[in-house]
Amino acid sequence: MRFAMTDDDTLRTELAAITGGLAIAEAGAGDVLWLEGADARDLLQRVVTQDVLRLAVGQGALALLLAPKGQFRALMAVAFVEPGFVLLAPDGRGAALEQGLAKYVTLSRSRLSRPALAEGALRLAGPRWPEVAGRLGVDARSPAAGGAVLEGTEGSRRLWASDAVTGLGGVVVAAESAEALEAVRAAAREA
Repeated sequence: MRFAMTDDDTLRTELAAITGGLAIAEAGAGDVLWLEGADARDLLQRVVTQDVLRLAVGQGALALLLAPKGQFRALMAVAFVEPGFVLLAPDGRGAALEQGLAKYVTLSRSRLSRPALAEGALRLAGPRWPEVAGRLGVDARSPAAGGAVLEGTEGSRRLWASDAVTGLGGVVVAAESAEALEAVRAAAREA
């Protein structure tokens, strides 16, 4: 999350929003990846530090991507959202995560892609982000617990994924259309 710091009052306002209210920032659409296919679950199980076999629909966890000899390659939040997994990289690190996973994916029956619903994305941080979800009729329980939820209808779907990688307590909302993302902005302004 990048904030423009111009003076002490701006800093205080932004910190107050994150710790006691709601802060909103553009998120890199390239930081949201989608892994699906017959081998997706087994592939992740072999290369990350989390037990993804235990994840039920909507559940997620923080994980590290490891190289074959155990070296750290990337940090991510991983969540199971049928029919695949949402992988969320820290701000600006999606390309590194994609590159780190690419060689494993080519040897499997899986596909790694940037989801069509990542045409735009927002980060909502602070304890009041569930209010925004509620205003849009979204059940925030899965993202609040570290997972994700996919909602909406074809053409206006939104993915609400825990933004555990920032440690700020919030979500990344990736939307399939500009209108679906604007509805999140409007609900955030109301909240």
